[in-house]
Amino acid sequence: GSRYEASPYVVPFLFEVLDASQFPLQRQLIDLLLGLAVGCGESFLPYGYNLETEERRFKDKSWGSLFDYDNAGSAYYEVHQHAEVFTRFLRPECHPESRLSAGFAVAHFAQSLSQYHADVSRYIAKESDESQLQNLMLCFGMLGRYADVKPDVRILTDYLEPACSPTLRVSAAIAVTTIRGSETPDPALKTLLSALVESWTLESPRDDWRWWNEGDLLGYAALVLRLVGKGHRDEFAFVLCKALEKTEACTFAVPQTLLDILFPDPKPPAGRNVADFDDVQRHCLGTLLQTRHWRDWMISSKFLPSGLTGDDYRNALQKFVSGITGDMNASDSNLLWRAGNVSSWDLKKHWP
Repeated sequence: GSRYEASPYVVPFLFEVLDASQFPLQRQLIDLLLGLAVGCGESFLPYGYNLETEERRFKDKSWGSLFDYDNAGSAYYEVHQHAEVFTRFLRPECHPESRLSAGFAVAHFAQSLSQYHADVSRYIAKESDESQLQNLMLCFGMLGRYADVKPDVRILTDYLEPACSPTLRVSAAIAVTTIRGSETPDPALKTLLSALVESWTLESPRDDWRWWNEGDLLGYAALVLRLVGKGHRDEFAFVLCKALEKTEACTFAVPQTLLDILFPDPKPPAGRNVADFDDVQRHCLGTLLQTRHWRDWMISSKFLPSGLTGDDYRNALQKFVSGITGDMNASDSNLLWRAGNVSSWDLKKHWP
């Protein structure tokens, strides 16, 4: 995930090697080149990367921007310049593992490669392998999101039918929602909500950071709800609470999406007052805090005053949790184990 002064200089050489058909490690090279471009790419989903937005965030020194230091920016633009090469490895005749890596890589450059959505649509029409279909659908969704003219999503709608596997149904629904946003058709939206409420078991060919939401497709189903709009706040919040209660293991996608839907505005510097929350916000926070699917940084980033440290931070956290749950005896020991790194990659997708 780290980029160094030498990183942009090695990129053209790596693409030259990747272009050599006899080279035996094409999948590994695609993964390496993507890592040189975007690091661990934690902010990739559900929106993809918009370069104008990312350049503004870098200029404003926003935390977690795509290229948050000079070497990272230089490496990204060097890979970006050659990113069209990745599209060659989407073809059916390529090695299956290389195709998986290529689909994931292409989606990271959807803004500049959006014209390839027609090719990916043709690959979907001829594909029968479920892992490849999952990848191609999700790639198609991101390319379609940035296409000048929104593509026809009928290539995906057949996969929303109950006769298809849960994994393909959710993949198709995510792709449709990524393309259509606030105009997502009911069958796709209902598929996402059913998967979350019922905690569907979904398959993934990979369970690491080189894959869509690190292999957590159910979490991706939650993330993509952000694209639909604000008109479904209460419905989505109810569904996400049900997912938190029913799901045994998940990444941070479900609780973070819940908090973002309930509190979409930036946190005031002085934090938020529990007394100002409406009934839905209080109920959903109470549900979240009674499950194991939260960490203290989720609470501090959304609710606590900025700049707190040490005992001040711990006391504010305890007061907030007590204010929501009504448990005035919430102790430090109950909060300590909630600490964790911001990156779900560090904890993989299974939580203690």
